[in-house]
Amino acid sequence: MPKVKGTHLEWHTLSEWAVLIEHYMVHYNFSKHSKSRMLALAGSLRFEEIHTSYDIKGLRRIDPILKKASRFKSEGGNGIERHLKKQYIVKMLVETRSRITVLQLPRLGYKIKNPRFHMPSIPDDVLDGLIQRHPDMKLVEKLRTESKRRQDSSINTPPPYKYMRTFVLDWSDERRLGNGIIISLNKGYAFQPSECELAALHVMGFDTVREASDEIKTGVHKCSCQWCMS
Repeated sequence: MPKVKGTHLEWHTLSEWAVLIEHYMVHYNFSKHSKSRMLALAGSLRFEEIHTSYDIKGLRRIDPILKKASRFKSEGGNGIERHLKKQYIVKMLVETRSRITVLQLPRLGYKIKNPRFHMPSIPDDVLDGLIQRHPDMKLVEKLRTESKRRQDSSINTPPPYKYMRTFVLDWSDERRLGNGIIISLNKGYAFQPSECELAALHVMGFDTVREASDEIKTGVHKCSCQWCMS
């Protein structure tokens, strides 16, 4: 920071500027020399220096000085309010407080994180593509674990609708394995009933849940084969 123009004074931080202002406010005697010194010292603080400052202690130090000066009329005090326009003082005060607020934010200087990688939300086809193409092998292992978890949880799961539980003994969704939805019916029900156990159809495969649901609603009948009656 250059010396204060026309004086022997020099400051390098906002705190040093505040100390000089407070010192010469106390010794202000309304002489020509005192007025010119305060004018030069008050004018040495520029708006741009506040706007770009990272010195939060210094900003807090000058805040009460600017606040006090903003409340006086041009002849009301013996500080910077005598030498700077009130609009300019208020402008610097607002910028000082805005800068303090910004520097207090915990996220300042931190890298913004990417959205969280939530594996259970990844569609099956996208998950398979990531396993094949992603360069990070540690992540690929996690993706494979998620894929295996889905395969294990999709087999032997309960029927998706409560009304099916009366008819369905086992609901196996094997679509991820390249098969379909395999449904086994409870004793006493069959897709194609027959008195002969070998002719009765108790197990059937479907491509979609809708097909399986429609078939259970309309295509399941009571069966009296030997297996059902045992």
